[in-house]
Amino acid sequence: QNFFNEMLCYFWDGDYVKVVELTKKHKPTGRKRSLEITRTIFEGIASLNLARTTHQESLRKIGEDSLQKMLRWEQISKWNWEAATILIRAELHYFDGDINSAKAAYKAAIASACAHKFRNYEALGRELYGNFCVENGMVKEGKFQHSMALDKYKQWGAMRKVEKVLKPLITTLYSAEPALTQCVHVIE
Repeated sequence: QNFFNEMLCYFWDGDYVKVVELTKKHKPTGRKRSLEITRTIFEGIASLNLARTTHQESLRKIGEDSLQKMLRWEQISKWNWEAATILIRAELHYFDGDINSAKAAYKAAIASACAHKFRNYEALGRELYGNFCVENGMVKEGKFQHSMALDKYKQWGAMRKVEKVLKPLITTLYSAEPALTQCVHVIE
């Protein structure tokens, strides 16, 4: 239980290194299905994010394995797991340099989360898509996605995420852009 709480905190704080370290240290038990699925999602996204910056194939493999597991879970409950599965796929496309497929997958993940009313995955999808956009020169779209993520995290009640991670990110990325920093204050 402590492992799971730590992993949640590290993931939502954006500390993907700690997520990967923790999941390597604590192997799946197979006892609680919903916890194992959440672990798979977070481990996959964290691993692929780190793989992009470190170029470690072992991290890519963890991401691929996570996607394969999620595809099986999605067959059982598309409603519950489609958005998260597509997000992992988007991260894998991004790692592979397939920008068009990554962009389409991020948008599909956001649409799925929105349609199924999963604010947490919609917020996460918008945050990751915003990062993708900024890193690939689509700054205007990135700004829009980050501001939407901020709003969705607030709707979900994830105030720690808003205060500790997203507001500083927005301030850092767009400090020369007064329109977005004003947007942060309007959402409050």
